[in-house]
Amino acid sequence: MPKAPISGGEIYYESHGSGTPLLLISGLGGIANYWLPNVPTFAKRYRTIIHDHHGIGQSTHSLIRYSVDQMTDDVLALMDHLKIDRAHVVGHSTGGAIGQTMAVRHPDRLISLVISSSWPKADAFFRRVFEARRELLMAAGASAYVRSTPVFLYPDWWINENIGLIEEREKPAIANFPPREIVATGVKSAGTWKLRLL
Repeated sequence: MPKAPISGGEIYYESHGSGTPLLLISGLGGIANYWLPNVPTFAKRYRTIIHDHHGIGQSTHSLIRYSVDQMTDDVLALMDHLKIDRAHVVGHSTGGAIGQTMAVRHPDRLISLVISSSWPKADAFFRRVFEARRELLMAAGASAYVRSTPVFLYPDWWINENIGLIEEREKPAIANFPPREIVATGVKSAGTWKLRLL
């Protein structure tokens, strides 16, 4: 079980294939296995690296204030641990916010950046959605939070057509849910984040 040292703990990671490094950075849920369906294809051509965010999955569950800046520092620490100077980065959702932060603060560490389903700043709608998610988590717990998450992310037709897949992914997400205080700080940070230009 490979882990890289970061400030305040360790993050779990996996490295697949060889070649130019490619980091796949997950969204707010932050688990490496989000990318598993994509890894075999990417690993044919790239050294493909996935990881669990600090506080999530097999990484250290520290009770700290989580932020996009802190998660960006974790990715940079992982790159340093793996002796990667520059990499292609694909960031989904909060992972896209991490990628944007890297592009502004550390452009020399990027070969390229692909951003999927992310945002440059939280607008009023976005803030209210994340406030609702955080309140639901704190009031109703992990199961209600995980089961409601697709409602915030996908259109009704997609949920109806993919309910089996959603329910299959919910079971391990609920069973392995970290302390809700950890997730709540991440939700709060993501829900108010905006890209700060230097």
